[in-house]
Amino acid sequence: MATTTSPLVVVLLAVVTAIAVSPVQPAFALPAGLPDIKSLTNPWSAFKNLSGCHFGDERQGLGKLKDYLWHFGYLSYPSSSSPSFNDLFDADMELAIKMYQGNFGLDVTGDLDAATVSQMMAPR
Repeated sequence: MATTTSPLVVVLLAVVTAIAVSPVQPAFALPAGLPDIKSLTNPWSAFKNLSGCHFGDERQGLGKLKDYLWHFGYLSYPSSSSPSFNDLFDADMELAIKMYQGNFGLDVTGDLDAATVSQMMAPR
């Protein structure tokens, strides 16, 4: 009596053979064609220049920080009379900073201290 091999066994044998002879890449290797992660810049790195700002300050870049806070739900978008955020550290921004600090377990001061700015610049 002749024995026949099941098609399932043949497929499994082919898969095991293919896996055994295929080259193995390290787990940290990126697929071909993607940019090197180390070459990507942090979009929020400019915030480090805002460390030390507090209520009443006006400094270039605070408008971008307000946009960041709006993007993550800490600040409302400005009224229609002013179509973009300004660079004034106002009461709304102070409140948004306090909520942000509280959510991340930082000292709730309302100021842009080094720990707060560092958290804002951290990768998500």
